Amino acid sequence: MQKNQQDDYLILNMDVEELINVFLHQYFSDIHNIIDFNIKFIEHNAFSYKTDVDYIRLERFVATTYNTMIKIDPSFNYTLLSKFNKDIETLNKIYKQFIKKYEDISQLYSKQFLIFYNGIENIAKTLKTSNEGLEIFENIKELNEFIKEDFYKLINQEIASYKKSFKKIINTKYYYFDHLLYYEAKKSDSIKAYYRDSLGKNVLSTKLYIERYLKNINKDNSNHDKINNYLSKIVHIMDY
Repeated sequence: MQKNQQDDYLILNMDVEELINVFLHQYFSDIHNIIDFNIKFIEHNAFSYKTDVDYIRLERFVATTYNTMIKIDPSFNYTLLSKFNKDIETLNKIYKQFIKKYEDISQLYSKQFLIFYNGIENIAKTLKTSNEGLEIFENIKELNEFIKEDFYKLINQEIASYKKSFKKIINTKYYYFDHLLYYEAKKSDSIKAYYRDSLGKNVLSTKLYIERYLKNINKDNSNHDKINNYLSKIVHIMDY
């Protein structure tokens, strides 16, 4: 390849990435807004990001702790706790839907990206208008494969970035919600009395619930070995 063609190729590559990024910005706008809103919430409340404990894997244990406390003391479900709980449940649901939706991205290029730009022929015209580097491709098919490769690379990076942000946000919110449960439970006479009688402990916490679960599981049942091994490790670093 001659030098001037190499220069044109680089220019074309930059234009292609710009086209893809314009699409990604619009396509993921709702997800971006959700992430941005929650990051602002965390920063506004001066929360520290928490990643040591994967609360997403502890979802049912936190939910059981919360629901048990409400059953013992209905007045425990006051506005802040209830709102916090619904917020996390909604965010967790969105995250799971996001994971499921992008397990297979094989159709996104043809069904979303190309339609967004009215087809590969229209993209070719746009690129040719912006620079003369298009001649290095022998035909539309070759150009299409080149763009598709860049598209897959960039969209996988985008999806991975959103997954990482979701996990950081959800784990952080779960951490503070779980500690709020613990703090508020210590103020409930009903909750303290119930667990003092049944467990010899003053208050229920997610950590305590996990400890009880691990003591009572069937050690011969290997169906849940992975999560049980995780619980056995994580319970030692939960900080209350």
